[in-house]
Amino acid sequence: MATGKWVQTESAIAEAEKETSAEIRVHLSRRIFEGDPLKNAEKVFRRLKMDQTKGRNGVLLYVQLRKRRFAIFGDTGIHEKVGQSYWTATCQGLAAALKTKQVDLAIAETVSEIGKTLKKYFPNDPNQANPNELSNQVSQD
Repeated sequence: MATGKWVQTESAIAEAEKETSAEIRVHLSRRIFEGDPLKNAEKVFRRLKMDQTKGRNGVLLYVQLRKRRFAIFGDTGIHEKVGQSYWTATCQGLAAALKTKQVDLAIAETVSEIGKTLKKYFPNDPNQANPNELSNQVSQD
């Protein structure tokens, strides 16, 4: 369970998911020895069952806290809509924010921006239920 510092991030996830059928998760790694963040993000993505959402529209923001490295991993449904240039620009924005802001604020702002994109491509249908398929809780290892 996230404590004080990550509440803002969890709130940003919940707010972003209100207007989209997509799912967003944030995973923090505190490990000393870390490999490639993108490979780790893909492993965590599958472990958290993010590849099993109905619209294949889950997005994982994976952050290696000790090294301040990260990866954003989007499932096939969203990747087909936005393409690699979107992920590159989003990563550049997060990298810049991490240099000037606290980690939790930079992550929360990035989640909000991703949420706006997800809303554009996967808006809620007001005539259908929109269950929260995945926890909004920040996961950690």
